Amino acid sequence: MAQCEYCAMPGGDGFPLKRCSQCKEVYYCSKAHQELHRPEHKEACKAASAIHLEMTEDIIQQMFRNETGDAELEDIILDDDDEDDDLELEDITHLFFGQTTDKSDPELEDITHLFFGQTKEVGQTNEEFDPELEDITHVFFGQTNEDRQREGRRRHRMGKTARSRTSADSISALLSSDCCTEKCLKRFTYEEAGACRKAFWIDCCQSEARDFILTSFKMGDAGTFHPKFHVSGKAVCHKAWIKLNGISTSRYYSNLQKYKRGQIHHTAHGREGNEYPTERSLLAQVWLEGLAARDGDKMPNAEQILLPASWTMNDVYLFYQEENKDDPVKPLKRTQFLKVWRTECKHIRIPKFSRFAKCTMCDNIKKALLEARNKRDREEVRRARSHHILLQKLQRMKYYKHSRKARRNPSQYMSLIIDGMDQDATLLPHYAQPTKDDHGLWRLKTQVTGALSHGDKKCYARVDHMQYPHDTNLTLNFMTDILVEAAEEREGHLPPVLYIQMDNKAGECKNRWILAYCCALVHLDIVKKVKVSYLMVGHTHEDIDQLFSKIQSQLRRKPATTVDMLLKVIEESYTPKPKATTLTANSMYDIKEWLDQEMSDMDHHNLPHAFKVQKENGETCLSYKMWSSDKTWSLPTPKPGVSHQAPLNSVPAGQPKLLKPMPYGHQRKLSTTVRKLSEVSKLSEEETAWWARFTMEIANPRAPEERGSWGLLQLGHHSNAADREEEDMELQPLQYTINQMMEKHHQQPELQGQDEARQLQDEAGRLQLQDEAEAGRLQLQDEAEAGRLQLQDEAEAGRLQLQEEAEAGRLQLQGQDEARQLQDEAGQLQDEAGRLQLQDEAGRLQLQDEAGRLQLQDEAEARQLEDGPTKQDTNCLNDC
Repeated sequence: MAQCEYCAMPGGDGFPLKRCSQCKEVYYCSKAHQELHRPEHKEACKAASAIHLEMTEDIIQQMFRNETGDAELEDIILDDDDEDDDLELEDITHLFFGQTTDKSDPELEDITHLFFGQTKEVGQTNEEFDPELEDITHVFFGQTNEDRQREGRRRHRMGKTARSRTSADSISALLSSDCCTEKCLKRFTYEEAGACRKAFWIDCCQSEARDFILTSFKMGDAGTFHPKFHVSGKAVCHKAWIKLNGISTSRYYSNLQKYKRGQIHHTAHGREGNEYPTERSLLAQVWLEGLAARDGDKMPNAEQILLPASWTMNDVYLFYQEENKDDPVKPLKRTQFLKVWRTECKHIRIPKFSRFAKCTMCDNIKKALLEARNKRDREEVRRARSHHILLQKLQRMKYYKHSRKARRNPSQYMSLIIDGMDQDATLLPHYAQPTKDDHGLWRLKTQVTGALSHGDKKCYARVDHMQYPHDTNLTLNFMTDILVEAAEEREGHLPPVLYIQMDNKAGECKNRWILAYCCALVHLDIVKKVKVSYLMVGHTHEDIDQLFSKIQSQLRRKPATTVDMLLKVIEESYTPKPKATTLTANSMYDIKEWLDQEMSDMDHHNLPHAFKVQKENGETCLSYKMWSSDKTWSLPTPKPGVSHQAPLNSVPAGQPKLLKPMPYGHQRKLSTTVRKLSEVSKLSEEETAWWARFTMEIANPRAPEERGSWGLLQLGHHSNAADREEEDMELQPLQYTINQMMEKHHQQPELQGQDEARQLQDEAGRLQLQDEAEAGRLQLQDEAEAGRLQLQDEAEAGRLQLQEEAEAGRLQLQGQDEARQLQDEAGQLQDEAGRLQLQDEAGRLQLQDEAGRLQLQDEAEARQLEDGPTKQDTNCLNDC
């Protein structure tokens, strides 16, 4: 960057420097500095000028040779005019550098003007000058005609204020004014002050002027109480700087306040101010995405991935540090890591409050982390948390495996997932935009039960208005309708393997009637094998929740004033289109009572999370696993006198009875709601009539009509397709991924010299033993911790008792000391009282002695008066 040759002040957009007109190699901030530096620069300036002179002479000689042949320039010029024979070449060179005379050749002067910036005279046409010569001039002297035109246009745009500030009167008034006690303005000449005004008001545009002010504030330390600015290499006060540049006081203080608040910046180009991520930030973002894909739960109803609730952001950062400590690229610090998380990975979150059931294990782990007092305890809790996260991840992968098998081979497998929707979202009448008119009114509570069939790629929705109890019968009837419809599409047969994924609700999904129903399916050979799986509590949000979320989103945009409109909204909300139906009086069977005829007792069936029902040796058997990812199935212990291991002895006789719906108990409230909404035109006449008919039907429900055979009993045997092993070849990569996850989380080294099947089997056994050992260790640790706490409580109680006894003894001794002290004080008081009594007695005796003395004296005087005048009195009388 160019700088002043005298004071080394750098130039800028707001403070342009001036170049030496002769050598064109050095710059100055002012004319005064050029004059001060002239003695040092004079020799170098002359040498540079001579070089330019020789170059210019050679160029002109070559130009004239091209035009006039071999004639020399001196001959042409000297022969041009007889009166100027004494004109020397040195004078001609002066002509080239702007020092012309009246006798100079006009053609040569025009050429000189071409070289030094004056291209045409006034009135000269474009044909009268050579553009090639001008271009050569521009090459050597750097300023094109466009530059001069641009500068002329900028000066032409000078407004009234600029003309006023650069006028002679304004500059003269400036120099005659005062600024401070040092009289900074007295050190400037008229030319210097005019140059300052011209540089600010004529040579600068608005952005350049703003940059000049900002640069001056930075260099002058404008934030201090007494800032110092530099003008033409001289230090001046802020008042002098304001007057020299012709800036108003309000503009100065306005820009100063913006500068202090950081609101004024240099004029930036297009890329300036953009933030570009570093390599470390990008790697941290990639690591976060990988963590979310590995350990997170993708929400089916939103573009979010939820990490386990037992984690904290600090835990995630510790994982990041641990996994990247040996990386050549240094990991980010905690602050920068969290910034990348907040800005680039907003969709990855750790939930504070979940609308799903809370996982007890996650909550306990979170509390244990907060209560851990040393590093060893924290590492043990984190290890248990990793195992828990891996376990729930494996359960979900098992569900994905079942659904994928059903999609790839629907003739062999059928996969169902059933769940219920939140009742508060489907209260009728429903309006997308609630108003004051419908606020607080009684609504009809409805329940939506949804199901997805992965192999058939179908979606089902069943709507009821609480006319039947929400128990196992509701789930079993819905499941039966889905199975019957699926069998009708397969010519009355179902696939041999049925996978059912359900919620952990004991009243509707996880109970002995569900297992007995599955046993009935196998007894009747409707299916060959049934697997019922339950995800971990608190981690059950799956693709069925996406259906419910889409329904809620549709209800936020569209009204549903009747049940028919609700069914229409459900059908428009999801792809594939859900088959939405209502629960009628002739479609609800009492399957529980039908199964109770042949059901045996069961205990502790709420603990396992996976059940399998299939025939072994001609008998239907039930087996279970604690988790669906476990390798071995366990058989339940049969009750005494029972030879088989299933909750259902045999298929009950007959078929289930139809249930009568319950009468609706809030008919009057619902009628009032319909009437008020009709009065404010929130319900049309057709909708009002529909509600009138509906309220009459639900108030007095009709008894169910007897129908033919129950649909489930009409199904044929399962298809005779060859039942392949459950571990299909096409699903081996998924199983390999599961094993890889287990190996990674438990850090099991690879076994050498054995085949892959043996490795997987040994790995499963090792993990099971490790889990049992870990459970035993945790149990022993809990018992030791309980014993330690008990001993600690006993020790604390003993310590408190000893402390109380010591305190009582101390208080007793303190009371004795205080009593002794009081006795001493009482003795001192008695001594003091005796001393005072003696003093009083002595005083009384002294007073008595004094009274006796005075009495004797009075008696003596009385006797003297009685005896007659004394000798002295006699002498006095004689003298008289």
